Amino acid sequence: MDLSALFEPAFWRPLLGSLIGGAAALFAGVAIAGLINFVAKRWAKSTNTPIDDIVVNNLASPVRWLLPLSTLFSAHPWLGLTDSPRAVVKQVLIVAITLNLGWVFLRLIRIFEEVVAHKASEAGSLRARVAYTQVHGLSNVARFLIGLTTLGLVLLSFSAVREMGVSILASAGVVGIAVGFAAQKTLAAVVSGLVIAVAQPIRIDDAIVVEGELGIVEEINLTFVVVRLLDGRSIIVPVNYFLERPFQNWSRSSTQVRTSVDLSLDYSAPLDLIREELKKVLDASRHWDHEYWELNVTATNERAMLVKASMSAADARKAASLRSEVRDKLVVFLQATCPSAFPKQRTEATVGPDTKPAGNAVAAPNS
Repeated sequence: MDLSALFEPAFWRPLLGSLIGGAAALFAGVAIAGLINFVAKRWAKSTNTPIDDIVVNNLASPVRWLLPLSTLFSAHPWLGLTDSPRAVVKQVLIVAITLNLGWVFLRLIRIFEEVVAHKASEAGSLRARVAYTQVHGLSNVARFLIGLTTLGLVLLSFSAVREMGVSILASAGVVGIAVGFAAQKTLAAVVSGLVIAVAQPIRIDDAIVVEGELGIVEEINLTFVVVRLLDGRSIIVPVNYFLERPFQNWSRSSTQVRTSVDLSLDYSAPLDLIREELKKVLDASRHWDHEYWELNVTATNERAMLVKASMSAADARKAASLRSEVRDKLVVFLQATCPSAFPKQRTEATVGPDTKPAGNAVAAPNS
């Protein structure tokens, strides 16, 4: 190859023209995308509903990429490229636009989910949480399908891959069986996630007891569930756990949660005073829902009695805070007013008529 040809204007002029044309197409797409996003954001801020803000914020980034790629794809036949470079540019743009469209559909799923979540937070009812849990579970399945479809479309855009796929499918019998066994657990998890979304043994924000721990359902993903414990820790549980094992759901039929505080007290403890103090504590608490409370003796033994203070709260988080508040204030009340109410160890030594104390020993008085 004659290197001197690289310095000839005839060599650089077509290439420079193609670069300028491509840059102009990209600039036009960027300008159009920026104008659309600017107008959409101004319009969203001028309205009172937050739904249009959710739409604009989620679609701004995909639109910022989709329009420049689309304008460049529309202009590439007129950039003066030869057949081979034009085919490469076309293939790259097809892949980029396909991935961007997949991104757009994923954002549409997120928009739908956020709108339903906003409506659920406004309603604040059990029915709203049911709807949000269904949408959240089905959204996970939809994201999975969109990802597979986008990847498939990208691969199908390559002719070499299509030809390779024909030869692979011709001998895919044994491979299909192996893949089926390998993906058995993954597919079972996906199906379990779909069942949970429809049947709803658990929902977002449900108070459940799993592995002996009380927590709040924070996330329901395609293959696992995140349960936030009341002390801040998280338990990651496979979705099929809730279909194969028993568990407690404290908010299955209502968001209200009843909780209790157990106090082991001496038989001399003034129950009426403790009951009055419990009512005062609940009335002053911002966590009590003013629906239910009681104080009863639930068990007895030879040393003490078990006193249970029961109360209700609007949800599990408030119930945990209310339980801690009531326990602390009742203990402080007993310490200040009747410290004798706490359990004591009693011992009694008796001397029979035929028994004499040894030396100067005397019988221990009752404590």
